[in-house]
Amino acid sequence: TLAQGGKVPPKLRQSLHRLSCLVDSEPDANAPDDRKIKRELGISTVKTDVLSVYPSRHLQHQCPSDDVLSGKLLDRTLRANLRVWQARTKLRMNYHSYKNKCFKLFMWLLLILYPNVCQYILNIFNCQEIGNKYYMVVDRSLVCYDAQWGFYSLFGFVGLGAWVAGVPLFFYIVINRVRTANIRERMSILKNPRYRYLRHKWTRNMRAYFATRGRYIKEHEFYDVENDLLYEYMCYLNMTDSVNRLRVGFIYQNYVPEFWWFEVLELLRKLFMNGLVIFVHNNPVLKAVLSITWSILLMSGILYYRPYVAWSNNLVSSMTQFQLILTLWVGLVLVLNAQTGLNLLNQQQIVNIMLILNFMAVVATGYIMLDEARSLSKQQIAIQEAERKDKIHHAVTRLWRKAYNHAVYKAMQTNQTGRVFSVPAFLEAVRLHKLELAQAAE
Repeated sequence: TLAQGGKVPPKLRQSLHRLSCLVDSEPDANAPDDRKIKRELGISTVKTDVLSVYPSRHLQHQCPSDDVLSGKLLDRTLRANLRVWQARTKLRMNYHSYKNKCFKLFMWLLLILYPNVCQYILNIFNCQEIGNKYYMVVDRSLVCYDAQWGFYSLFGFVGLGAWVAGVPLFFYIVINRVRTANIRERMSILKNPRYRYLRHKWTRNMRAYFATRGRYIKEHEFYDVENDLLYEYMCYLNMTDSVNRLRVGFIYQNYVPEFWWFEVLELLRKLFMNGLVIFVHNNPVLKAVLSITWSILLMSGILYYRPYVAWSNNLVSSMTQFQLILTLWVGLVLVLNAQTGLNLLNQQQIVNIMLILNFMAVVATGYIMLDEARSLSKQQIAIQEAERKDKIHHAVTRLWRKAYNHAVYKAMQTNQTGRVFSVPAFLEAVRLHKLELAQAAE
């Protein structure tokens, strides 16, 4: 064999490898310590030109290449291996699902705790001058700008960076990474002329997506913005992915794709309304004016751009901002009454009007929510009824085809049709043959 091809047969090579394992080889100075220990214990798994099995097993058992499984033992082994693989895959999927749920809970906690924790952190720096010293507004017994305050202010500065500014930035980075994952690699592939058919497929799906949203582009202008539209379409696909929606979908799923960042703006609004305005403690009028201005800008943006998917969410959010503006305006009038001494408005009448308006807003919001829930339930019932009719139609069609094939098969057996070959009869014969084989196997 060596003279014919100049190659060592596998049997001889395995035998030589077994003999070499019996001989103590010189230690390799370049090998790591753990590999040396494994070699001494005979449990090294370093790849060689033969089977990567332990030398000790070669001496005690027959080489696996000499004993090939077959018959029922092979079937049982394959089934056992497949079951182990399925169990490992299921365990891995459950682990990823558990990680996604934990991350979602973590994001929920950040979203809920952000305003209150921001207020606690900012109160460290909220000091007011009384006499010749500055005292903390939340606790007048604590003096600002001394050694004790300086020690705690270090933690306050860390909180400003890690929480006040870090949480909105973290939300933005997480959503943006989910939105733009693997898009550059896809775009680089689609720009290659070799994948023009794949690009055509992506472009066709992208056109259909924008058409459903009522967005049309002229043909001569399409090629100038095609890459940008493909990028936007891929971002939409990433945001609607089931895994991404399970992890962070609750942050952006209520907004249209263009306003995926709107929840970050909501965090900044809470920061401004609950935290930053507290530093204008010497001028309550300015504080009220700033809050009213911010609320008016936000309400105008919601009414103009309509960032929410559901129209009811846009309406309820606008009503909330309007109620906040009205409440701040009433508070501003009361402050001006106290400062000027003029009775600009009757305080009791203002309180009654505010209570009535707030009650009307709550009733309107409840009615909108109930109406939307009722319409959604009707839509779900209609969808279920349509699916039920479709299933009945398919079942009846399938049974009718089976009956027709059986009738043609019986007619062919009695030569009533006068045909030599018929497709329905052939399909019925195949079905009956499979049924006979299944009954014989049982």
